[in-house]
Amino acid sequence: MHARMIPNLFSKMLLPHNIPPTMKVVVRSLQRCKSKKECLAKAYAIITEKNHGSSYKTYLLLHRVFQTNIDELWKQRGFMHCTTMNYLLRVLLVKSGHFNDDDITLGRTHVWGSIHQYLIVRIGKTFINIDPWSRTYGVVFGQYLHGFPLGIIFQNFQTRQDRVVSHRAHQQRAHRQ
Repeated sequence: MHARMIPNLFSKMLLPHNIPPTMKVVVRSLQRCKSKKECLAKAYAIITEKNHGSSYKTYLLLHRVFQTNIDELWKQRGFMHCTTMNYLLRVLLVKSGHFNDDDITLGRTHVWGSIHQYLIVRIGKTFINIDPWSRTYGVVFGQYLHGFPLGIIFQNFQTRQDRVVSHRAHQQRAHRQ
């Protein structure tokens, strides 16, 4: 279950034989998907609702890139490195039975002067870029972050602020009812 994560920026980390019980529950729900694309979209949503990327935390929390225990990784919420988020997404996809590991390729790009990893997932003859780490920056399903995208950062900051205001308004309405 343990392997080194840093080399896995350039190669795939071995998938675990055993996964945590709470992850098995998620896998069972993915097994009920009617198509590969539905499974991919649901797995992406699960990972991005649970975890997110952060350019400054990538460096501030660099020590976390060495964490490899699937049980510990699955428990984490909040910030996660791109390699780790992609690893968890690969585990969900392959364990769902809708994909095999050959359907998933590691993509690499440069972002803010650093190497960044995303996934390229094959469904039939179509290849879909998947970058869960970058959802924080407004990168949507089917795209990946690249270059020096300052506009995305500032645009996303406003989007996050809007979500906070919207969430608070929703809580206030729910409380009144």
